[in-house]
Amino acid sequence: MQQTYFCPRCSAPITSGQTYCTNCNTVLNWPASQMPPQYQSSPYQYPNQQQSWGQQPQYGQQYGWNQQQSNLPPVDDQQAGKGYKDQDHLRDTDDEPGLLQRIQSHKGIIAKILIALIVVTALIATGIALQGEIIKLFSKPVVASFDASSAEIITGQSATLQWNVTGVTSVSISPGIGTVSSSGTRTVSPDTTTKYTLLANNLFGSVSESKTITVREPAPSIDSFGFNTGSIFAGQSATLSWSVAGATSVSINPEIGTVSLTGTKNVAPGSTTTYTLTASNSAGNSTATATITVAVSG
Repeated sequence: MQQTYFCPRCSAPITSGQTYCTNCNTVLNWPASQMPPQYQSSPYQYPNQQQSWGQQPQYGQQYGWNQQQSNLPPVDDQQAGKGYKDQDHLRDTDDEPGLLQRIQSHKGIIAKILIALIVVTALIATGIALQGEIIKLFSKPVVASFDASSAEIITGQSATLQWNVTGVTSVSISPGIGTVSSSGTRTVSPDTTTKYTLLANNLFGSVSESKTITVREPAPSIDSFGFNTGSIFAGQSATLSWSVAGATSVSINPEIGTVSLTGTKNVAPGSTTTYTLTASNSAGNSTATATITVAVSG
């Protein structure tokens, strides 16, 4: 019949060869002949402790702790836990492996965990460093610039469009230009005010920007304005002629008033007179002067 043993400290059932009590954590030393375990503790833990063995087991017990022959008070869980802490250094040298032995026996797993942590840390650091670039890869195109060398030109003049787009699969400019590269320039000469629109596309959407070039007609040009002679005598007349282009209205002062774009007019001023031609359109005014000298006979 198999014998039953009990912890000499707390009387909990134990098995033959058990290294410590699972109830109160008392270290147990078993002789080679499998005698009942001898209670072992630190001399600093229970200075008045006495051990008692060989008493007849009571109530069917084979071995037990003789409370009458011991100066120890009844054991509770808190005292048992304290005893366990004081005996950790003994257990490390017994059958139970210590922290160093555990680390050595699992060093392969620990090494793999450390490598995994290093890799994860490196990936996180890389992700933070490349955060801006990663966002660009998964976002709509970015129009860094779209501009014109001049926002206003005169009819017949030209302007240069310039653009730069990132994160794009296709770029087009309208009207009249079509598909272009992601960056570049293009010279345009619109006849009227024109709004140019840049459209950039990729897998995540499209963006557009516009630039308006205002076209103004040039100021009127006065091709000629003058007299057929530089001077006359009082009572004589002189012929004033003119030619104007690009004007919506033309006038000559003094005394003549509104005239056509080209023409002639005989004048007989009583004294030396300067005539002023004014040509106008939406872009502004142009002026010219002509003087006739009147000599007094006599």
